[in-house]
Amino acid sequence: MSATALVANFRGGIQTYPQKRGLGWHDGAVVVPTFVPDARGRDLSVWTGLIVDVLMLVIGLMAAVTHLPWVFPSLGATVFILIAVPAAPPASSRNTVCAHLIGIACGALALVIFGLFSTPPNLADVTAPRVGAIAVACALTALVTLHFNVPHPPSLATTLIVSLGVIRAPRDLAVMAMSVVLLVVIARIANYLRGYRLPLWGAPAALPVSVEIGRAQ
Repeated sequence: MSATALVANFRGGIQTYPQKRGLGWHDGAVVVPTFVPDARGRDLSVWTGLIVDVLMLVIGLMAAVTHLPWVFPSLGATVFILIAVPAAPPASSRNTVCAHLIGIACGALALVIFGLFSTPPNLADVTAPRVGAIAVACALTALVTLHFNVPHPPSLATTLIVSLGVIRAPRDLAVMAMSVVLLVVIARIANYLRGYRLPLWGAPAALPVSVEIGRAQ
């Protein structure tokens, strides 16, 4: 079965990637599962919803108890990626933690550059300096995450939150970072219990087509 046919027949679809071998790349087709049943064959949609619910309850309770920003919008996208596509590179611990840290740092840097670090947010009256901070923060986050090969799309939302001034106090920025780390740890435990044996830090190696064909049949 060809890789194209496999994509058409495998439930939910598969992304193909070149596989690194030594110092170069070869043309052998490899696949990384995207939206697939979990490692024990259970319906992904049901388990994704339940686990996302539990993870967000934990983070939300942390925010309720401490009155600190343990929960913020971009975590919703992050938890979905961690649970729904755990084998994808953006779901790795390395990408998730590093990208959010980069987003927080770039957002804070943009606030300093445009003199907005102490300015409260006003989404109903976005000023020219605020527009500049948003643009610089997002551009820097995209540039740095791609340069260091740690792409994680929700990090752009994180840097937007910071550059808008919604969360900007140093203590709160530190809590944002700790929240991401806590979320990753809990998600890794949840995925392990579901049967996934993923690297603790980096992304899993791409799998040969033959392996995925066996799992698809």
